[in-house]
Parts: sequence; C-alpha cells; structure tokens
Amino acid sequence: MIAAIDPNTTFDDLEDTNDFTREAMLADPDAADLVHHTDDWDHGIAPLREKARTNRRQRTRVDARWRVFNGRLDWVMLIFGDDLLTFVKKIRTHPKWLKFFPEAPSRFVRGPLDEQARAAKVWVADPDPVLDPHRAELDRWATAAEGVVQDDRATRLATADLHEARAAYAAELTRKRRALHRLLAARADERDLAPSWADSFFR
Repeated sequence: MIAAIDPNTTFDDLEDTNDFTREAMLADPDAADLVHHTDDWDHGIAPLREKARTNRRQRTRVDARWRVFNGRLDWVMLIFGDDLLTFVKKIRTHPKWLKFFPEAPSRFVRGPLDEQARAAKVWVADPDPVLDPHRAELDRWATAAEGVVQDDRATRLATADLHEARAAYAAELTRKRRALHRLLAARADERDLAPSWADSFFR
C-alpha cells in the first residue's frame, strides 16, 4: 500500500506529487486512459492555500499588536508603580502599595497579558486620586490588550480549523491515490506487467 499523505506537506509539494502521478500516467500507454481519476486531486489545494495565507497574516498581525500593547501596558504600569512608591515613601508594606502591587511591579508585568489587562481595568475603576495621572493611559492600553487577547484566541481557533481542513484533504487524497493504485495494480495483473508497475506512478 502506498504511504498516506502527511497533512503538513507543503502545498507546492502536494501539487508536485499530484503532477508526478498525472505526468507518469500520461507517459505510459497502459495507464494514460486512467489519468482522469486524478482530475480533482488539486481542487482542494487552492482554498487551503488561501486559508493558510489568511491565517498566517492574522497571526502576524496579532503577534505585532500583542508586542506593542504588552510593552505599552507594562511601561505605564511601571511608571505608575514608581510614582506610587514615592507616594508611600517607599514603604512596600503600605496598604495603598499592596492594594495595587502585591508583588514587585517588575515581576507583575511579566505575568500573562490578560491578567495584567484585568488588573489595570480594576485600577482604572478605583477612584483613588493617586491613579489620576495614569488613569487614561492605563485604560487605553488595557483596552487594547483585552482586544488583542480576544483576537489571539480567535486566530488560534482559525489555526485549529486550518489543521483540521488540511488533515481532511490529506485523508481524502490518500483515499483517492490508493483507489487509483488498486486500479493500476489490477491492470498490471491483466496485462502481465511488472509487479511494481503500479507503484511507479506514485512519489
């Protein structure tokens, strides 16, 4: 039995593999009349290629925005932390300090972006005037961060859908290739051709 198609095979390699079978069959007078069995093999590649391209560009957009929004939110949190530390006279056990920073700001901003954004939104809603110089920027970048976290989840779902679509195409192409291989093997028996004749049409 010929090998199954790997779902991760590149689209160019899939096209080359399909072309190889067609061209080899057209070159052999004992197989040429069966080449129509390959007519639809490439039909699934173009939509998959476009889906992959769209997903790749979406991931790049999310990655770029994530880096910017995460960096900007980190910075405004650290600036707020510096001002707050001055306000509490560097007493890190001060209740006002612990209300905002139960751990060091430098450690806090290394946490997950969604958690940072949620914390910043809680801060923004706090009427404490110590936040006033930073409230607008905290709200701006926390909102942006929340949006990119949602976009990240959406693109990950799209990536999973793409993997499923590629697996489905690979399984269907494998089925068609093996069905054609059986036809060619039967013809080899009928026409007393070499036992490996059917294999020669498949990469």
